[in-house]
This record gives sequence, structure tokens and C-alpha cells, in this order.
Amino acid sequence: MFLAALSIAATLTAAGLLFANVFEDHLDLLIEQDLRNCWLELADAFALDDADKPVLTKELTDPRYQLSANGAYWRVTEDGATILRSLSTWGQDIEPTAIAHPGSTGKMSVLHNPDGSTFHVMEGEVSRDADGKSRIFRLVVALDTSAVRLLKRSFQIRTMLMLAIIGCVLVCGAWIQVALGLRPIKLLRNDIALVNEGRKARLTDEASAEVAPLVTQANRLLAQQESLVRKARERAGNLAHGLKTPLTILLGEARRAEAKGEFEIAASLREQIALMRRHIDRELTRARTFGAPAGGGALTDARKTVDRLIGLLKRMPRGQLIRWRNELPTDLRLRMDPDDFGEIVGNLLDNARKWAKSGVNVGAQMSGNNTCILIDDDGPGIPPGARDRLAQRGERACVGAEGTGLGLAIVQDILAQFGADLTIADSPKGGCRVAFTTSIVKTTKRAGDDLAAEVISDA
Repeated sequence: MFLAALSIAATLTAAGLLFANVFEDHLDLLIEQDLRNCWLELADAFALDDADKPVLTKELTDPRYQLSANGAYWRVTEDGATILRSLSTWGQDIEPTAIAHPGSTGKMSVLHNPDGSTFHVMEGEVSRDADGKSRIFRLVVALDTSAVRLLKRSFQIRTMLMLAIIGCVLVCGAWIQVALGLRPIKLLRNDIALVNEGRKARLTDEASAEVAPLVTQANRLLAQQESLVRKARERAGNLAHGLKTPLTILLGEARRAEAKGEFEIAASLREQIALMRRHIDRELTRARTFGAPAGGGALTDARKTVDRLIGLLKRMPRGQLIRWRNELPTDLRLRMDPDDFGEIVGNLLDNARKWAKSGVNVGAQMSGNNTCILIDDDGPGIPPGARDRLAQRGERACVGAEGTGLGLAIVQDILAQFGADLTIADSPKGGCRVAFTTSIVKTTKRAGDDLAAEVISDA
């Protein structure tokens, strides 16, 4: 738009100067033509009488010659002395700036007076025969063109005003052209924002012809991304199923070795089996995570997901003895893949189940477009010195505790993909508080939002 406005301004300025120059040239041509006619009329009327005295044989047609200082003047000189002049020249003389060659039809020049008036002057020499000799006379005609100068200035002002209006119209037209031309890009940008927020699964297919190929390629890329993630998860499940039988056989071999009294071999087998399971669990979790942030139309209904996880945990040991409270807002939507969110919260709730005495609370603290998910229990808590250690692979709160020690490490891995960290602190309930921050999606319905395209799924 800046370049368009600059080019329009430069073009119209050049056009205005050109128009003014052309108009001035045409006025000069008209003045020159008028002066030439006046000079030819004077030359035709000028003659010598029978006494060889210079006279005008007929009265000139311009009535301004008869009134003093009326804007039109003529004069006849011989050898520098004025011999005839119009009545209009009384009290005001005319001094031409150049002398034409004898026989020419006149030469025009411009005379600027100290009083600010401007005269266009045409002069030329004529010869007349007297007593067998040729006498040379210089004929001068002049017109006051001060009014023409004002006309030129008025034309320039009006031309610039007209061109300024035209320039404004052209700039507005350019703005409309740019706005309409870039409207498909603006709509596409808004569409991409909706997909990135998880409000839509795909870009709108009814795009204009200019961006339709881009929309098609972007939708194809989104579909390919979802397909790759889905296949990765399927392969992860197949891998888990395929390794289950060999690990079971190895565990059976360990039991048989113990039955034979080969305790060292059995212990070594169990240790390697546990190590393999930890590696497999960790890599399968990584394969199942989607990554930050949801870009294929998937977002998480946090409260519904936590309710389902609590229902599962109640079936596990001590699950029915704990009072579970889900205080998440019902309209909370997170920009996080449901499986990733379920993996994170599931591990954290499972840890709370193991250590809570009587209750576990799940809540949220809103801050702009982010929310902090809080999980509090009333267990013994975690000493500050042990909090960093527990996030490492295979570390547990105490020897012999339930689990493999991978839960918090897996949570850290998933949160790292979202650019978030897990924080461990003391809970107001007296136990442990674990928290992480993630982005939210505002679900206020707006005209044009394709909320039906939201994919709200459970982890």
C-alpha cells in the first residue's frame, strides 16, 4: 500500500507539472498569435503621407489603444526616437528587450515591470521609401498579460486540487483492491488459527481459486500427520503385544531357575527382564504421545478425562478408600492431545493413589490463555531434596514401593514436548502437590465457528 500510494503521488505530481507546462505553452502560443496579428495590423496601417510624414492610414481595431494604460499598446520609432504611439502609452513607456531583424514578422519578448505587471512585447522593422531612399521604422506592440499570469496560477491550483482528489480516489481504490486481493489469505490465516487452536480438524475446502491449492496441500499434510501418529501408536501397540510373550517366557525361565536353586541366574534374568520392561514402557509412551500442540482439530475435555481416570483408579488397590474430588471447570478445553493429557494425569493420579491417606483433589488455576493443573494429596509428601531425584528414570520414593519408577519420568518427557515443566511442592492438604501449565481454548461460540468439527475425546 505504501508503494502504491508513493507511485500514485509521484505519477500525479508529474502529471500536474506536465499539465501546467502544456497549459502555459498553449497560453504563450495564443498570446504570440494575438501579438502577431496586432503587429501585422499595425504594419499594414503604417505608411508615409505625401509629405513623407509617418501616419496610420486606418484606425486599429483594438479599442484598448484609445484609453490610457488599458493593457494594449503600440509605438513606432525611427533611429531610436518615438514618432508615433497609441493613446494608451501616455504616462507609460514600453522598452522591448530585443530588436528583430528587418523583414521579419516580429519577435516576441517578455517585460516584467517593477510594479509586478507583465507585458508580452512583439517588435519588428519595416521599411518605407521616401525621396528615393528607404527609411527604417521599428514597430512595437505590447499586451499586458498580468491577468494571464493569474490565470496560470489559478489553473495550477485547481489542477493540483483535482489531482489530489483523484489521488485519494486511486489510493482508496488500491486499498480496496489489496483488501479484496488479500482477503483469501486473511480467511486462510483465520482458518489456520482455528485449526491450531483445535476448533477445526481441517481448513475450509470452499477456498478461493487463488489459495485452493495451498488449502488442499495443507489438509493433505494434516491428514498425513494424523495418519503417521495413528500408525505409530498402532505399531507401539503391536510392539507391546509382540514382546509380551517373549518376556513372559523369560520370566518363566527365571522361575524354573529358582526352582532348581539357581538363584543367581534367576536374579540376573529378573533384573534384565525388569530393565527391558522399563525401556519398552518408556519408548512405547514416547511413541504414543502426540506432541505440542494439538493441530489436527483434537483438544481435551479436561474434566471428563479426569472423571474417567478417577473411575479407573477406584478399581485399583486403595482406590475405593480415597475421596476423589474433581474441581476442574466443565467448559475447560486444553490445547493438548487427549492421549497425552491422559498419560500425564493418569500417572500423577496413580502416584497420588499410592501415597494419599484419605483424599486427592484435582483443580485448576486460570491465568490468561493458560491454566495450571493442580493435583493435591494428603499423604506424607516428598522432601525437597528428593524431588529432583524422583523425576529420573527408575527412581522410587522408597525401596519396595509399588510401581516401576517410570511414572514421573514419562510425565516429564511428555510435558517437554509441550514446552512445560512439572513442579513438585507442598500441598495445602499437608501432602504433595504436583502441577503443570498448559494452554486453554476459549470455547465461547461465535458466528462462523465450526464447533461441530471439534474432536473432544477421552484419553
